Amino acid sequence: MKKNKSILESVKKQKLTFVAYNLIAYLIIFIALGIFAVVSIDNIFYKSATDTVMDYAQMFNQPLSFPQAVARPRDPRMQISFYDGGGDWVINAVGTQLIQDEIDVFVLDRLQQETLSITLIVQDETITNEVNYLTILKRVDIERDDIQYAKIYMNVDGEVTVRNEIIKVYVICVAVMFVFSVFASYLLSNNTMKPIVNSLEKQMTFVGDASHELRTPLAIVQSKLENIMTDSDKTVYEVADDLAVSLKELSRLTKLTSDLLMLARSDNENINLDMETVRLDALIKETIEPFVELANLQNKKFVYQVDPITTKIDKNKMNQVLIILLDNALAYTNEEDCINISLHLDNNDIQIVVEDTGIGISDENRNRIFERFFREDRARSRITGGNGLGLSIAKTLIQLHHGKILVEKNNPKGSRFIINLPKIK
Repeated sequence: MKKNKSILESVKKQKLTFVAYNLIAYLIIFIALGIFAVVSIDNIFYKSATDTVMDYAQMFNQPLSFPQAVARPRDPRMQISFYDGGGDWVINAVGTQLIQDEIDVFVLDRLQQETLSITLIVQDETITNEVNYLTILKRVDIERDDIQYAKIYMNVDGEVTVRNEIIKVYVICVAVMFVFSVFASYLLSNNTMKPIVNSLEKQMTFVGDASHELRTPLAIVQSKLENIMTDSDKTVYEVADDLAVSLKELSRLTKLTSDLLMLARSDNENINLDMETVRLDALIKETIEPFVELANLQNKKFVYQVDPITTKIDKNKMNQVLIILLDNALAYTNEEDCINISLHLDNNDIQIVVEDTGIGISDENRNRIFERFFREDRARSRITGGNGLGLSIAKTLIQLHHGKILVEKNNPKGSRFIINLPKIK
């Protein structure tokens, strides 16, 4: 029990690990998309302003006269400021004090670079009104000895505002999506692990039930053999009862292990069907024959009505299914009751019906009747030699034939098992 608990806890930890991996994957995707979005937004929003500044900066690649150099640019958002070789401000083309406030942050080595950059200037420190400029510094050749550099300013407040708003919206969307991704990761992990957990739980239940079923006959055989060994002077006749019980339990053990191997192979999809063309009505009559004699001895009777139907099935596997249903019907039908078998076509499907007038199955257990090791009446199953695997095997074999098997309540009493098989010509 502790081992099963530790396995389930390990599965839960694995589920949390999957959630963490999914969140990391989502986070990497969001970060990559964010970087791509910011770069793309910068290229889109500053492209027009960059082209305008670069076009205007081309003018300073040639010698200029002083009046020509300080002429106001055509774009009203642009300004020019001039500096000497030491980086000190000389003159502003439009004569405003705005650009003078930037002198303190200038360093001579910056004036050697002709690169575009965004410059933030506090226009009025009392109200901290920030103005954003796209700037470029150019070494110039002008008819004035005190002017060595020109700096072009392009106001990009509009672009910066829109860019920041878009980035803000993107961040909010990413935050919301990340919250959703937490739930998505949990659901994805849960759905991924659910079949594994269900399979593991079924396997643990199967192993536990199988161990219980195997333990009982082994204990009985061991006990009987120990009784025989303690009285070694007894003849075979005197210990015949103990030997008979041991053989009976060994026979039940052999059947149980055979059934377990069948189910294990079906779980691993290792059961192959030997399909052949068979007269299904003849197979049913052949399978019923040994049960008719047994039913007569128990004062019960079989009634069958089968139509001549030929199809492709695995004869041995279908015979096994019929034996399971007929054996159950005979075991749980009272004396002087009747067991009916019918075979006919129903909407191009082959339908086999086995119905009895026995003790029936309760409504709450009808959906569980095909579960492994499930027995509605364990005490009676022990008497009849059942191990609760027959109907599970029957369902497995029918599903291998791409068919379905179900159980209904039979009127006025008993159970009605219905097999539907696709007709294969």
